[in-house]
Amino acid sequence: MKTINFVLAALIMAGAALANGKTDFSGKYALDDAKSQFGNPSFRMAPLEMTVTTHNDSLEISRSYRTPNEETVTFEEKIALDGSESKSSWRNSTRTSSLSWSEDGKTMKIKSTAVFAGNNGGGEATSTEEWSLSEDGGELTVRVNVSSSWGELQNVLVFDKK
Repeated sequence: MKTINFVLAALIMAGAALANGKTDFSGKYALDDAKSQFGNPSFRMAPLEMTVTTHNDSLEISRSYRTPNEETVTFEEKIALDGSESKSSWRNSTRTSSLSWSEDGKTMKIKSTAVFAGNNGGGEATSTEEWSLSEDGGELTVRVNVSSSWGELQNVLVFDKK
């Protein structure tokens, strides 16, 4: 019975996202290193895995990273689907994000500003992520542009749906 309720809830959530003509990015994804393009290989801040859940009013994203010490850390955020600002925090930073859609509803854009605290006075980084799904829904592409006082970074991250 629990399985039926879970499946029913998942279908309702997916239906709500699809009913408004927007792509439903919900799912679990694993980074495909071979297909991804890293603008600066010495600074690879790309999640190894992501879990995306679409709710009626928000998108929940859980990103798992591997640190240089081989530790897995997870960053979770919830972003409003109506374009309003959403705030999240992770380690020594706060992040303000907003989400928008392309006219055809196939591409989603997340714009964020992260403010970092630190011993050297901290800093700020702005980023834009442009998300799109392959026609069969099996591949997620995220084009990432980051700008900060430390420099610029452009990545094309490709994830396979699990």
